[in-house]
Parts: sequence; structure tokens; C-alpha cells
Amino acid sequence: MGFSVVALGYTLLSPRLHIVSAAHYQNVRLAMQRLKARGAKRIGLAMKHFTDVRCQSMAFAAHAAKQTTALGWTTDQPLIPPLFDYNSAAGVTETICGLCRYVRAHRLQALLLADIPTPNFSDLLRSKLPAGVEIVDISMRERKNLAGIYEDSEAIGSVAMDFLIGMLQRGERGIPMIPVHTLVEGKWWEPSALNSPSKNPRGARTFA
Repeated sequence: MGFSVVALGYTLLSPRLHIVSAAHYQNVRLAMQRLKARGAKRIGLAMKHFTDVRCQSMAFAAHAAKQTTALGWTTDQPLIPPLFDYNSAAGVTETICGLCRYVRAHRLQALLLADIPTPNFSDLLRSKLPAGVEIVDISMRERKNLAGIYEDSEAIGSVAMDFLIGMLQRGERGIPMIPVHTLVEGKWWEPSALNSPSKNPRGARTFA
């Protein structure tokens, strides 16, 4: 292959190329830190199994690690497992019922969600959950009336272009001997930022 190539994300399994992606592990850690600061200790994670595999289980790993290191976990308390059949081929109603069962079974105080299927999904889910359970979107790509992690696609693309330009300047072509993974951390988003005068989510004052 006589081209200089950088992959965006983990969708391409072969050949193994340099990758620029969202920092899924750190993003989940950040979300759990924010929820812990609000008093939540029992935090669940729901995402497609395909998404977890594609992202090399980094969200799953961060969810498990954060429970053991920062949320008061002890050996007599089983870890809260993730829900991987979320957002399957089932309809919205069945998916919401599955999430509600998951929340109640593990007495969750907060729920991390990836792959939210429709704009009004979180509102429908919130209306069915016990009062006080917070929903957090860990793969947010636009401003929402929902707390979460904003994955800055423009920043990820910019880093990828810088990497690609460097490859061209160095004359690097073909499949790399040692693929390099560059991870771009997301930012915490609060719904109150919807009232910010800034139209650019990255510039909103409530990002942190």
C-alpha cells in the first residue's frame, strides 16, 4: 500500500493502521468521577456489545476499574456488571424495559449510556426509571438536555490531519510496523450549557 493512512476510531479491523480515536477509557472515568462527586456510588453501564468490542472494551474496563478504586467497593460487594444487550434489534419500548430491569436489579443511582438511538430516548427512559436515577450519555456528539461526555469530532479530525501531515512530511507510507494509537479526551457537558450564548459546544462555559 503506497499511501499514508490514519484511521478514525476502531471500526477498521484490518489492516492495522495508526488510529486517532476518542479516549473511551478516560471518558468513562471522567463521567464516573462527576457522578461520584454528586453522591452516586452505584453506577451502571449500558452499551451495544458490538460497540464494546470495537472500542477494545475500554469503557467496560474503566467502569470496572473505577468501581474498585473510587466508589467504596469491597470484596464482599460484587461489581455492577455492564448491560451489553442494550439497544439491540428490539424496539424502543422493549429496550427501555430492559434498562429499567437492569437499574432496579442493581439498585442503580446513575446509568451511563452509549449509542442512544433516538433524540427523545432519554426522556422516555427517564419517565420510566425510579426518581433520582441520573442518565449520562458517554458518547455525546451534540448538545443535549442531558449530562454527558462530549466527544469532540472536530478535535479528533484535526489531530488525525496533523498526524497524517506528519506522515507525509516524513515519507511514511504503507502499513506501519508499530501502529500508534492517539486518544483525544472528551469534555463533561451539563444541560445548563444549552442556555449559554455560545453556539459552539466546545466553547460553552459549562464544559469542564
